[in-house]
Amino acid sequence: MIKEDSTADIVMENVNLKEIGDDQHTGWEITTKEAHIFKHQRTVNCKSLICSLLCASDTNITLHCGAATINQDTKNVSLYQGVEGRYGDITIKGDEFSYLFDDHKIYTNQSALLFVPEGTFRADALDIDLKESTIHLTGNVRCEFSAGSSTN
Repeated sequence: MIKEDSTADIVMENVNLKEIGDDQHTGWEITTKEAHIFKHQRTVNCKSLICSLLCASDTNITLHCGAATINQDTKNVSLYQGVEGRYGDITIKGDEFSYLFDDHKIYTNQSALLFVPEGTFRADALDIDLKESTIHLTGNVRCEFSAGSSTN
């Protein structure tokens, strides 16, 4: 459904957007309640969405948030308004994350939480490289181990 909006060129409701890389293993799929398309700025603003980031492995990362902006030229996605995501048995939380399409990375330079079965990590910045399947926490990293977790 398309509806009128005084600032956006096009506004659509209940939209599924998809961008896949040349290797078929990178990219994103976004399901949103509302998409505002700005032709001249080459951006799409989404509200209340689920973003699935595709990975070469069978484990994709799924992010939920209140809003996002897609850059149509770079295919990068900025997610904000309470981002929460799952990557296998890992959960991440933060106010804002960005996905870099060409690098196939998700990161934040703001406070983030990383939950793993063994405990919870807090850091000032977080970077997940989906090509290499690595996670980097930087800046004032703290860990709280769960009761009964092994340190071996």
